[in-house]
Amino acid sequence: MKPTPHGTTNGYKNYGCRCDKCRAANTRFQRKWMAAHPDAVERKRINARIKRRGVTDLDPNELLVKPAVHGELSGIRKHKRDKTPLCRLCGVLNTKIRKEREAARRARLTPHGTESALRRHYRLGQKPCAKCRKVYKIRKSDAPNS
Repeated sequence: MKPTPHGTTNGYKNYGCRCDKCRAANTRFQRKWMAAHPDAVERKRINARIKRRGVTDLDPNELLVKPAVHGELSGIRKHKRDKTPLCRLCGVLNTKIRKEREAARRARLTPHGTESALRRHYRLGQKPCAKCRKVYKIRKSDAPNS
């Protein structure tokens, strides 16, 4: 039997040697390989995650995560995940999304100038707005005088 070639990836992988020299050689090899094959690294990471969770019916190629793009929703998510301030592109998009959500929320609310909006003002303990006060005056004037 041949002696173990220390300080090589062959010694680490094929001979199973775990001395400091063989570990360092394997680490160097892995770092070079990962830098040269970023797509394969992502697939390898996903495969490991699938194995840990015991999922076998998924195709790892379908699970590849696209890199975050600034100025898109994935960019905003990356900033939030990394806890970094939003860049200009992501900030503009975030403002646009917030304004759209606020407009949709307002559209769902009862429009002012209706009786139900007037009731909502009173229910929330607010002073009615001008449009809703007008409804109150009309409703009061329509009431039969006793």
